[in-house]
Amino acid sequence: MSVHLVGGGRDLGAAVIVYGEFVAECVGRATAAGRSSPRVAVVVVTEADGHAEGVDWFRQALRRCAPVDVVGVSASPGAPLALGDGAAPTEPWWSGLDGLLVGGGVTPDYHRALLPYAGVIRTAVADGLPYAGFSAGAMIAAARALLGGWQVGTTAVTHEDNAEDLDQVTVVDGLGLVAATIEVHTAQWGTLSRLVAAVDTGAAAAGIAVDENTVVILDPTADEAAGPGTAAVAGAGQAWFVTGDGDGVRVLRRSAARSRSHPSGLRARSG
Repeated sequence: MSVHLVGGGRDLGAAVIVYGEFVAECVGRATAAGRSSPRVAVVVVTEADGHAEGVDWFRQALRRCAPVDVVGVSASPGAPLALGDGAAPTEPWWSGLDGLLVGGGVTPDYHRALLPYAGVIRTAVADGLPYAGFSAGAMIAAARALLGGWQVGTTAVTHEDNAEDLDQVTVVDGLGLVAATIEVHTAQWGTLSRLVAAVDTGAAAAGIAVDENTVVILDPTADEAAGPGTAAVAGAGQAWFVTGDGDGVRVLRRSAARSRSHPSGLRARSG
């Protein structure tokens, strides 16, 4: 099974290409377990009055791909995750899913809510649970997760609107599902420069930046921190693979339509 990293974007017209492979993996897991339709948890961390709407958007997107049973899991900012009956998810509950999709919003809020479950989620994914992260859900999937920020020291490296209530570019331990640090909304919000800065300063070893309505699909057992490797890119946009390169940073761009064997290369020199 795979880890699916979606760079944001809420175009239901793109749902099949962005979420189709994730749903297919969920269906396969359900079929192997003797279930007629997959049971997919959708995690939303936002103010309480937005929980139902947040889960429902992903329900619509997933059901454009195939029939699925969506289970909402939610939290308000700073509060623990809860199921519909108010109970906390248990370890057997996570392992009994056919898919896990973590939604988008304020990345530090998602990180606080999901980090207590990092170990059990890693175990479930290693056991074949498909994972999809949308925006914040993609960012926190990394071993070293970029939470936000817009400055390195006193230097701006992205627009202040991308800060996520953080001044300094902040990279911390994440869920540990993939080796690369993840950035999102890349072309739309101009966040590639933040990931380049994080790699250049050593805060992240390497990373992948993903455009909106675009998904990067990784094998969680592979070390994708070193470059494109066998990563698949699908959707409307492109992905940017960022690695340290001696005295600077190397960026490889791959569009969804481009052959994986011919990424274009860009080199950003520090100083």
